[in-house]
Parts: sequence; C-alpha cells; structure tokens
Amino acid sequence: MKTIDEINREFETIGVRGITPALVEQLLEMMESERSRLEKKLVKSRGLAEKYQSEAKTIEPGLRALQDDLERAFGTKKINIYLLHKKSGGSTYIKGRCWWNGKQREVQIGSIRAVLTRINQMIADGAIDYLQPVDDLGLTWEQLRGQQPLVRAIREIGKIKFRKYLIRQLLLEYPSHENESDRVKETPAELDSEQLVAADMNIQDDTSGNNWYEQWGKENL
Repeated sequence: MKTIDEINREFETIGVRGITPALVEQLLEMMESERSRLEKKLVKSRGLAEKYQSEAKTIEPGLRALQDDLERAFGTKKINIYLLHKKSGGSTYIKGRCWWNGKQREVQIGSIRAVLTRINQMIADGAIDYLQPVDDLGLTWEQLRGQQPLVRAIREIGKIKFRKYLIRQLLLEYPSHENESDRVKETPAELDSEQLVAADMNIQDDTSGNNWYEQWGKENL
C-alpha cells in the first residue's frame, strides 16, 4: 500500500485541489481503524459460530429423544409391544416387552383370566370391534397366543399401560410448579402391577435389539 506522502505527491502532480495531506491521513487512519474493528468482529463471529455449532451437535440428540417421547406419549408413533408369559411374585402374568430410552422395559398386563375379562369389557364398551366375547376365560398361554385377534387386543392393552407409565415418567422429568403434596401419588399396589422394569443391558443399536426380539419372539409368541 502506498504511503500518505506518495499519494500526496501524486495529487500534486496532476493538480488535485481540496484534498489536503491532513484529510488523506485522517481518512487512512479511519479506514485502518474500521478494518481492524471488522477483523476482530470476524474472528469473534467465527469463534461464536464454532461454539454454537458444537452446542447444536450436543442439543440435537436431546431434541430427537424429546420428539420421540412426545410421539410415543401422545400416540403419534407406533409402540411395538412383544408379549410373553412369565412368573412374577409367585403368580404368572402376561407381560409386554419393549425398548424405551435405551433400555429394555417390561409392563405387566395381567393374568390371562384378568386380561380376557378386560377384553370382554372393552368389546362390550365398543372399544374393540374385531372380536367376539371370549367365553372360555381359562385359556392356556399356548391356546391364547395362537389366536391373533386376541394377541392384537392384548398388545393394545399393553400399549396403553406403557403410555400411562411413560407419561408418569415424563411428568417427573418435566415437573409443573404445583406443590409436591398436590401431585398424584401411586399406591404400592399400582406400582407392583404397572411399573416398568429396566433391564440391566443397554441397547447398542436397533439391529441388535431386533435380532434379540426375533429370537425370544419365536419362543414366546
């Protein structure tokens, strides 16, 4: 870049008037100052951009998980429930197994007799329109799982129970400002019959989960 003296000599050579050496020096100083300001601002903006990009990468997984919970809790996302028949506390119950929040969960649906009684009531109420009332409440697990309409109805009950649990868990995660004493508390009996139990093994990926379910699905349903 030319010096101020060089610029002034050029102006004198062609007879430029009205632009004094002082004005040229002042303009140069002002522009240099503005360039320095913009360079600092650019460095700062780039630093902020990198910071916010890093924050965005951190936020994205949480946002996806929140969206998944919203869709599961309020019925817009399909909930896959896999049925099995197992002993719990000395009695045998139908349970529903699914994945949520990176872990295997089980929801207790009820004994075969209790579940069939519930299905008959749902049929009477019009909540189920693809089944006739079940006359034999003493069906075995082998007999029951061979009737796909019944299996479908039991899965629907399992989904409702899972959604109820999920909403209760989300209420704990996103509490309102109401007093602790005003919150709805579950009785021990409710916890025993409807609590979901997380398995010890975390999910590694969807494929491993699907393979696992395929294996026990052949054995249990």
